[in-house]
Amino acid sequence: MLRAIIIIMLAGMMVLHCASGIAQGVGKEEMITRPDKGTEIAVMQVLDDYSQAFEARDADAVLALYASDPSPVVIGTGEDEKRIGKKELKAQIERDFAQTGTMVWEWGWHRVSMAGPVALVAADFVARAIIDKEDKVYPGRLTAALEKQGDKWLIVQWHASMPAGGQAPGESFPRKGKGRY
Repeated sequence: MLRAIIIIMLAGMMVLHCASGIAQGVGKEEMITRPDKGTEIAVMQVLDDYSQAFEARDADAVLALYASDPSPVVIGTGEDEKRIGKKELKAQIERDFAQTGTMVWEWGWHRVSMAGPVALVAADFVARAIIDKEDKVYPGRLTAALEKQGDKWLIVQWHASMPAGGQAPGESFPRKGKGRY
């Protein structure tokens, strides 16, 4: 239920952003649009760099992909995984490394949108990890906001989620008694 509410809130925020821009006569360059191919490639390269840094277990390289100002916000899949700022994010990354033997993110379908110097990304991913000496595969979804600072795209917000267990195709919500809901 909480995941559904978050998705609805994010969609509503994007609609309100567009509507407020139209009402205020904002120019097309400031509205949410599709990026040129070069920008889309550059933004997706940040996600590839993230995966490579994570696989190399290089916390500093992961952190270098995040903006310092504004403080990045990261929401993971665990109930306690809401991190604000690089100090909290570094603690999360170190926790992730401590709990996995290795981990790599593989990106699938994605959509990149632009609003001025901000890129919005929605993507499917598969996270592959070794946990307790077992190969684990976690399909998930990502929404992220990146800001162009100087000549670099830096992550300012990151939200990873996994589809709800117990929710059958065609159903909008998990059914009682199935999954954790």
